[in-house]
Amino acid sequence: RDYALLWSGILFGSALVPMQFVTQVLFLVEYSSEGSRLVLSGLLGASRGAAMLTFSLFGGALADRFDRRRLLIVSQSGGLLVSACIAAVMLTTPGSNTLTLTLFMLLVFAASGLSAIDSPTRLSMVPELVGREDLPNAIALDAVAFQLGFPLGLPLTGVLIDAIGFGWTYIVTLSAYGAIILSAGMMRYRPGPREASGRSSIFSDIRVGLRYARSRPAVLSIIAVSFAVHGFGMPVVANLGPVWTSRVLGLSPTGVGLLAMTWGIGSMVASLAMTNVGHFRRKGYLLIGAAAGFAVCVVLFGYSRIVPLSAIINLGLGSLLTVSGVTATSLVQRMVHNEMQGRVMSLFMMTGGISQLLTLPIGGLAQWGTLELVMPLMGWICLGAVASVALTQPSLRRAGGEEAADGPYRPPI
Repeated sequence: RDYALLWSGILFGSALVPMQFVTQVLFLVEYSSEGSRLVLSGLLGASRGAAMLTFSLFGGALADRFDRRRLLIVSQSGGLLVSACIAAVMLTTPGSNTLTLTLFMLLVFAASGLSAIDSPTRLSMVPELVGREDLPNAIALDAVAFQLGFPLGLPLTGVLIDAIGFGWTYIVTLSAYGAIILSAGMMRYRPGPREASGRSSIFSDIRVGLRYARSRPAVLSIIAVSFAVHGFGMPVVANLGPVWTSRVLGLSPTGVGLLAMTWGIGSMVASLAMTNVGHFRRKGYLLIGAAAGFAVCVVLFGYSRIVPLSAIINLGLGSLLTVSGVTATSLVQRMVHNEMQGRVMSLFMMTGGISQLLTLPIGGLAQWGTLELVMPLMGWICLGAVASVALTQPSLRRAGGEEAADGPYRPPI
C-alpha cells in the first residue's frame, strides 16, 4: 500500500514536472536575444546543476538521518512555494529583461536545490517499502509512472503555452507537488530511529558515505557510466534539445512538444519491458550496452535534419536512457546497505548536477561555433567515455553477480 501511494504521487507528477523544464527553456528563449540564447540556456542548466551539486550530498545525508517520509513532505512543500514564485515572475516579468531573467535564474536554483534533497530521499525509501529482490521491478515501475505522463505532458506544454502563456502553464504544474505531499501523508510507513542521528555531524555522515562508496569499485564504475551519459550526452539532447528542435529543425512550441513525445514513448515502452526483467547476474553488460546505444543515438540525432528520422532517433534516446538508468539504479541499490542508501544515491544526483552544469560551457561552445557541430561531437565523446569505463573496469562487467547487501551495515574497524 505504501509503495502504491508513493508510485501514485510519482505518476501524477510525471505529467507535470517535465512541463516545468520545457516551459523554463522556452520562456528563456522568448525573453533573450538571438546572440545570447544558447549561452543563457546553458546558464539555466548550470544553475540547476550548481544547486544539485551543492545540496545533493546534504540531501542524501538527511535522508539517512531523518524520517524519509517527513523529509519528502517538507522538500515538496518548499518546492511548491518556490515554483509558485517562478510562475509569478513569468506572469509579471518585473522590470527589465535582465532583472526578470536574474530573478528567474535564482528561483530555478532554489527549486533545483530542493529537488536535490527530494530525489535521494524518495529513491532511498523504495528498498524499505518493497525489499531487495523486487527492487529492479519497483525501480522500473517508478520509471513507468514517470513515462506514462511524459508523452501527455510534453505536447500539452506547447499547446498550453500557445493558448494561455508561460506563467499560467507553470501554475498548472504546481498540482504535482500537492499530489506527492498528499500521497506521502497517507502512508502508514514509519521507519525506526536512525543510529546516526544526534551522534555525529552531517558533514561526518557525508564523509562516511563517500568512504563507503569509494570502497566499492562496482558502485564507482556504475556511477562513472552514469556520469558519461548524463555529463556528455544529456546536455545537448535534453537541456539544449528544445533549442535544437525549434532552431535547427524549425518547429513551433507545439511541434517541439510533439517531437519530445517520442522520447516519452520510447521511455515508457522500455520501462514496461524492464518491469519484467527482475534481477539476473551480469546485469553490468546490460548497462554498458544501453549506455553505448544512447551515445550512438546522440551522434545520429546530431546528424539528422529530417523531422521523422529525428523522431525515431529520439525514441531510441528515451528507451536506452531508461534502460541504463533503471539498470544502474537497481544495481547500486541492491549493493548498498539501507543505512547508506540516501548518501550513495545522492551521488547519482550529483552526476545529474554535473550534467546540468556542463550545459553552460557546452552552450557557450555551441554559441561560439555551431550547435550542429557540437551535438554529434558530444555524442562521440559520450561513446568514448562509456567504452573507456567498460574496458578498464572489470567490476562493472561483473556487476550483478554479488549477493544483495542485506542486514545492518557494519563499518570496518
